[in-house]
Amino acid sequence: MKIDRLLSIVIYILNREVVSASDLAEKFEVSVRTIRRDIDSLTLAGIPIYSIQGSLGGYAIIDSFKLDKQLMSLDDFFFIIKALKGLSSAYDNKAIEGALEKIAAILPEEKNTLLKQRNSQLDLDLSVLR
Repeated sequence: MKIDRLLSIVIYILNREVVSASDLAEKFEVSVRTIRRDIDSLTLAGIPIYSIQGSLGGYAIIDSFKLDKQLMSLDDFFFIIKALKGLSSAYDNKAIEGALEKIAAILPEEKNTLLKQRNSQLDLDLSVLR
């Protein structure tokens, strides 16, 4: 669906500094022309995407643009990431990778730091049990 792809493009670009049209086309399995039309649609919708010319160019989103990242608690993020990583180790599915990308995009920096600490502690606790 186009709306799913548009949201995924925004999230994908938010997780990176600059993304080329060809990288986006490959990632979303569409043509470069479709990506250009999608970028135009996103720009018209008010998403502050700009293009960078040159061999290292591509699309980027203005740094001040943020999605609302306060909807979920640390526990919510922890359990979702753990479940998705468990699924990704069992199944080779691009939808799981996409879901992890979305979680990474909406994860606030302070929660990211706390999650890394919590994940390290859990890994240490599990190794002691073995």
